[in-house]
Parts: sequence; structure tokens; C-alpha cells
Amino acid sequence: MLDSIAGGLLECGFARAFRPLEFDRFGIHLNESKSCFSKGIEQVRRLLSDNYPGYDKIIEMLSKETFESQVEKYAAWVGTPERLNDAIAEYLALIGLFEVASLQINFNTIPVEEAERSMRLFAEKVIPNFTKQ
Repeated sequence: MLDSIAGGLLECGFARAFRPLEFDRFGIHLNESKSCFSKGIEQVRRLLSDNYPGYDKIIEMLSKETFESQVEKYAAWVGTPERLNDAIAEYLALIGLFEVASLQINFNTIPVEEAERSMRLFAEKVIPNFTKQ
């Protein structure tokens, strides 16, 4: 999917965490930050190399992904507040509670005002249904 979107070009940046809270969550001491970062970068390098075992199978599988398949497997939440409420409830039923969802409004395809309206709608009509009260 990324290959289609980016036209074969990926620019990616990595940052090393620095807040103790970010490490406490995983039971890792902040002093291990540099080592963890280095190990992570090495894993990414291996994943992106042609020498990674199974790399061809991963690429083959990813090449079959579509917008629809991403929505179907809850990798993308798209639609009305009602549809998102249903999708999130279904996802919760499958995997249980989760703490963080990475949400993205694509500002490159819609005007900023429309993206802001979408975010507000999500905040008003969806988030309240899934927060602890």
C-alpha cells in the first residue's frame, strides 16, 4: 500500500524516546534508551533488506492490501460517527481494551477546515463512547 501511495519512495525518520514514562511502561530503564534505539533501527534495516528471511512473502502479502481490506481488518477506521462507533466496538470485542489508537486525518486530500470538522465530529460523537467515566 505504501508503495502505491508514495510512488516507490519512502522517507522515514526515527527518534529516540527520552521521557522516563515512555520506558517505565515497558519496564526498561531510561539508561537503556540508546541501546534500544540501536536495536530497533537494526531490526528496521533487516526488515527492509532483501536478505531478511521471508521478506518476499511479506512484500507479496502487502502488495495485495487495498483500502477495503485495511478497513475490513480494522487497520483503518473510516466513515460516519455511527460506522466508527460500530467498528471500534467490533474491534474491542476482538482484541479487548487498548490504550492508544494512532489517528490520522489526511490533510493532503481535503481542505484543512474539513479535516478540523472531521476531528471535532470524532471528538464529540465517537470518543465519548469509549472513554472511562
